[in-house]
Amino acid sequence: MSDGSDLASFWKVTTQAIEVVPKFKKDLNNFRSFSQKTFGIDDRDIFPWMDQEYAGFMFPTRSSIFSKFEPKLELGLGGIIQTSQRPAATTALKKIEAALIKLSGGQMKVQSRSVNGQSLTSWEMPGFKGKNDKSTVSVAAYQWASPDTLMLFSGAESSANLLPKPWRSLDQSANFKAAIAPLPTDNLGYSYVNPPAILALANRFGFASWFKTSATPSDPELDAPNIVNSVFSVAGTTAIQGTQISSDGFAKLATRPIPTLTAQTFLERAQLKLGDDNDWAIANFTRSLELDPKQADAYYGRASAKQSSRDFRGAIADFDRTLEMEPKKVDALRFRAEAKTEIYDYTGAIADATQGLGLKPDADSLSSFYEKRATGLIAQGNYSAALNDLNEANKADNVATQILNLQCSASARSARPDALKLCNDAIAAYIGEDSLLKGSQLAATDPSVESEIFIPGTLSAHRCLARVQKKDAKAFQDCGKAISSEPENPIVYELQGQARLESGDKRGAVLSLEKALKLYVMLEDATAIDRIQALLEKASL
Repeated sequence: MSDGSDLASFWKVTTQAIEVVPKFKKDLNNFRSFSQKTFGIDDRDIFPWMDQEYAGFMFPTRSSIFSKFEPKLELGLGGIIQTSQRPAATTALKKIEAALIKLSGGQMKVQSRSVNGQSLTSWEMPGFKGKNDKSTVSVAAYQWASPDTLMLFSGAESSANLLPKPWRSLDQSANFKAAIAPLPTDNLGYSYVNPPAILALANRFGFASWFKTSATPSDPELDAPNIVNSVFSVAGTTAIQGTQISSDGFAKLATRPIPTLTAQTFLERAQLKLGDDNDWAIANFTRSLELDPKQADAYYGRASAKQSSRDFRGAIADFDRTLEMEPKKVDALRFRAEAKTEIYDYTGAIADATQGLGLKPDADSLSSFYEKRATGLIAQGNYSAALNDLNEANKADNVATQILNLQCSASARSARPDALKLCNDAIAAYIGEDSLLKGSQLAATDPSVESEIFIPGTLSAHRCLARVQKKDAKAFQDCGKAISSEPENPIVYELQGQARLESGDKRGAVLSLEKALKLYVMLEDATAIDRIQALLEKASL
């Protein structure tokens, strides 16, 4: 609700201020001329008679024009205008009606209606149910409640809630009385909002989802419903004292206690958002741990959220705390090994994988631990041990694509005779060939398949190295494709350098290896840097 008084004076002062500036005065006159020619009315017909109090308000009703479009919008709008110039007001209403009839192409009709024994003037439009609908719908209505008071409604039907008098007038509301009590009584009117009532209406009308906003990461308690319900009312007013205008406002806060949120509450909130909104989940896990720092599940959940956000060091720290409390938590070991691999701590990843294998996990975790340990062993150059682990992983998860990729890597780097077959198998699995037997013959039998599909650069680069070992003339085509597809990946330059070295092109090898070294230094991968430096020494001999 908002009310005030003497819109006529406000309009007069505003137009006088506009007319001080010649350009604005010209624009105002142009607008008035256009409005009169087009609609037969302008601001001088509307505002001068609004010289006393006025108010605008919303109210619940199932009969508003809005519910014709959306049944959930059980809401009406109303207004009250007092005037000492009723003839001018009546003339303005007639002009407004004429303008609306013209705008509607003659479809709008002015009808007399009776609601609860009260006479109203209704502005009616054809029904909304199609061409055969002969009914009319009241889009707005008004009546003179007293000789000097005009009441406006969003449709004649909605006035039934207010005529002949409202179910409950606002000045009977204890909440309204408390809201305006601190404000000056000598004023131009009040503005008043009841936030919990608005939220209740939204829930009733089916718009509760509008208020179901997530809490902020900095404070998980600050969600929209709690904020709205914490304010009983907001009121404001404006007063004129001499030549000064002053405005005052007052918000009454809820006195009811906010329910205590426990560590378990924050834990459950975080788990609901994990994966969808990791920042929010981390904030809730953190709040839960502040209330109860002995929760392994909270540390594990926060570690998972951090890992998804690529905060690997933060994830490792939380996995550490998880494993202090639950040393045999297989998933914590598995994901910590993965996080350590991401920061190039291959020794740590190998240790975690070995510890996990000792716990005799299920088949999925067993394969994962072998795979992660093999990744670390390949990085450290222990290719034979890596291939043994990959064979074990294959038993648990037959022909998993990542296992094939690692077998290709370890076999190519160690110059095994079956390296080219394994790399073709890995590429075939990536492409989606039905049979790995086809994969072993892929390069010779159907090269067009590869030309139409993106293949990861690391796979092409490893096959490049395997082809060099077979003295295949197409070897460096693979290296070229690898660099084209992943130009910022140091592995492709490393393998190109190793392939050039094995083919006798030491100068080319140095160029490739130096490029790889530069990229590995940027990544701070110390193990790879040592590996490249060893190859550079070999190339310099």
